Amino acid sequence: MSKRMWMVCSLAGILSLTLVLGTCGTASAQEITGDLRGIVHDSSGGVVAGATVTVVNTERNVTVRTLKTGADGSYIAPYLPVGKYEVVVQASGFNKYIGTGITLNVNDHRIV
Repeated sequence: MSKRMWMVCSLAGILSLTLVLGTCGTASAQEITGDLRGIVHDSSGGVVAGATVTVVNTERNVTVRTLKTGADGSYIAPYLPVGKYEVVVQASGFNKYIGTGITLNVNDHRIV
């Protein structure tokens, strides 16, 4: 095999390897989680800042996240494993809200 042919084959091999390794990183970066998000409102439509939002995985009966709503009443619970959930919202002076039957799949961004 000539030196030129050897260099061409080597270059082709290196490019192929680079291509394969480059796509492996992309494949492993795929999301295997989802998130739940929303805005908490009172009965008149006003936002409720500082409400406690508890996210419960109902398949395992485990609280996976507890957080507070922001000044605009919004919350987000990111990076949740796929599964079935309920969201419990509590705030002083308001009735407790329980959202049930929430199924979260891979890469879901569910509004509750």
